[in-house]
Amino acid sequence: MDRLIDEQRGGAMEIAPPLLEMSSITKRYGGTHAVRSGRLVIERPGEVHALMGTNGSGKSTMLKILSGEVQPDGGTIRIEGREVVFGSPAGAVQSGVALVSQETAVVPQLSVAENIMLGRLHRGPLGVDWPGSVRRATEIAESLGLEVDMHAPVGSLRADQRQVVEIARAIATEARILILDEPTSSLADDRVRDLYEVVRKLSAGGVSIIFVSHRLDEVFELSDAITVMRDGAFIERRSAAEYTVDSLVRTMTGMGTDELPGAAATEPSANATAKHSAAPDGPPILELSRLSGEVLKDVDLSVAPGEIVGVAGLGGSGREELLPMLYGLQRRRAGEIRMRGKELPEGGPRSRISSGMGYVPPDRANQGIVPALSCVANLSLPHAGARPLLASIDHRAETERFERRRQHFGIRAHNPAGAVSGLSGGNQQKIVVGKWLDLDLDLLLLEEPTRGVDVGARADIHQRLREVADSGLGIVVSSSEVDELMTVCTKILVLFRGRVVAERPTEDFDEHTLTALIGGHL
Repeated sequence: MDRLIDEQRGGAMEIAPPLLEMSSITKRYGGTHAVRSGRLVIERPGEVHALMGTNGSGKSTMLKILSGEVQPDGGTIRIEGREVVFGSPAGAVQSGVALVSQETAVVPQLSVAENIMLGRLHRGPLGVDWPGSVRRATEIAESLGLEVDMHAPVGSLRADQRQVVEIARAIATEARILILDEPTSSLADDRVRDLYEVVRKLSAGGVSIIFVSHRLDEVFELSDAITVMRDGAFIERRSAAEYTVDSLVRTMTGMGTDELPGAAATEPSANATAKHSAAPDGPPILELSRLSGEVLKDVDLSVAPGEIVGVAGLGGSGREELLPMLYGLQRRRAGEIRMRGKELPEGGPRSRISSGMGYVPPDRANQGIVPALSCVANLSLPHAGARPLLASIDHRAETERFERRRQHFGIRAHNPAGAVSGLSGGNQQKIVVGKWLDLDLDLLLLEEPTRGVDVGARADIHQRLREVADSGLGIVVSSSEVDELMTVCTKILVLFRGRVVAERPTEDFDEHTLTALIGGHL
């Protein structure tokens, strides 16, 4: 992309430097390079630039370095040609760089205005100028299309609205470079378009966006340019128009879409659906009869050995209520839950694990891992509850378990004894899913199992789910992503306003029909 031409001096055209240039970035952890030749260039204000790469590619480390969270071992960062060094996130913010991570960091008890102006409340002679602060917060919110009560607590907002509040807070810092790390990973499909409009408004206003997403469709829809990293190194930078889905995947992984693990199942009509439709003989693992809760009404469902049952629905459909209720995290109002023909009484997660049920929650960072614990310890968490109270930890068994799952899932952990928070999101998610597979489970419940992970990790996780289903495990997958449900599930149940509106084998759906049913177009 041509650089901006500022002015003409002495008959020669002077080319303006890029808005951002990260070059020759290196970062080591022990003897391992997380980044060994990182490069990222944003040519102009308003550019939407996708940073792409699979787990372990180095993109997360690059963004942590740019946002001041991590210090590089080498390389330079220049903003408009001026070299900068960020000693902290505050230093990055002062230079106009702000990060909005996929785990929304708002203060639920504070108001919308307070969250937007956090750390930047207007002050007057007598202290905080609350009317002025609210006016400024309102101006920023309206510029992003966010129409909510500025005095309402942020905890009362929808997930997509909270995401925009966090973006508004970044704008309040007068950010010129905004990093959006998986901004749609927690949003249902019907809310994603709203965030697209926010990105376009920011770009039109001259804010440059560094965009990280595992959803390739939105990368192509929003991005002007794409930088690809692989194995810690810069691979290439091109305009988005120069890529196709297959060429981008091939550049990221070294393989085409037809070569990824489980690629045969990337189309719902492929052999994988038929392969799982012939479930092992035997009674259902799970049976629900007229299950009802705050939203759910009279839900019936059965899950046979070897089935992967998908649950589809918009926010407020009851989809978010179903799996927590099965796992004992929410109380049911009515109905029966039976496992292997035996009714399950009300009880918490410990009783459900004892009944042969495992659960992968939708919020990896806050519900799926213990960030300060090691990778090995996190993978062994379900086993901790099964140990006698005074029994000592068998560290050797934990390490062997981790090595087994590391090979099985392709988990990339440079230091298994290090905190799991140091891993990329995709590798963390592999641990969140993999920790259940050494237990003698009958049923595995998963909410948003590939949220915020790249195309390679997504394929790995889907392939592992198919494998354990083939062994006779029953699986229920609740997902906001239609293509995930069509790809991995053998049967799909659609909820709308708390009720089941469709339940069919996946092969009887197409993407258009499923999307219409989810939206209430019956």
